[in-house]
Amino acid sequence: MHPPGLRRLRGPSPRRCRLDGGGPFRSRTPLGLALSRARGRNLRGLSRRDPAARRSDRTRRARSRGELELTLFAARHARVAVDGLCYGRQEVETILGDEETAQAILDRLGDQRDRIDAVWTSPASRCRRPAERIAETLGVLAHVCAPLHELHYGEWEGRSWDALEREDGERLRRWMGSWQSEAPPGGETVDDLEGRVGEWLKASEPSGLLVGHAGVIRALWVILRSASWEDAMAREIEHLEIEPFQTMGSVGPRSLPCP
Repeated sequence: MHPPGLRRLRGPSPRRCRLDGGGPFRSRTPLGLALSRARGRNLRGLSRRDPAARRSDRTRRARSRGELELTLFAARHARVAVDGLCYGRQEVETILGDEETAQAILDRLGDQRDRIDAVWTSPASRCRRPAERIAETLGVLAHVCAPLHELHYGEWEGRSWDALEREDGERLRRWMGSWQSEAPPGGETVDDLEGRVGEWLKASEPSGLLVGHAGVIRALWVILRSASWEDAMAREIEHLEIEPFQTMGSVGPRSLPCP
């Protein structure tokens, strides 16, 4: 089944609809535009009860299992300095320097910075370098974790979206029409992304701060807030903004490595 509005093969060009990370993780992408009507709806699968009541229920259940409810603050990396490129896991520079990015995240954390007991980050330099500076400032460890990479776009990485539309348009359109189950050639599906982020959550029991990618933050929405991928993709993930997630950890010292 095609996402709403994607039955038409012609649409805004990738130049006008930059795909963040080389994928459908920006609202200005063809996929993002097609899913924009989903904004404003309650996420499917989420209770409409008061959020505080839901948190209280989760806390009671966690304590009964000998677990603690933890908070993971997620921040997306700074805006990249390239346009119209499918970059995915490739190294690209950002419009802000590492120190400026780190300070912007710390400023947005405000008083919550006292709750940061560890920093978690993707190996990508646009995430890792600011994360390491934040960790140094706060006097905590920085964990560089491979499962926190952006979605892998395989053969398409490093190519412009205009070139892909001209030279590989059939496969590009097929993927955009079936993005919930299809992978880019040589890349991975959103289920693959969700799976590795889920394994990281289970193995590392993270709390503190995550500096990562839009795709990973959306996977957290799917895993921790029971959102569908369609609803998660329809959400705008702003650069450097802080999003708190509740995670679960074991009672006692937690110093678990990345999986």
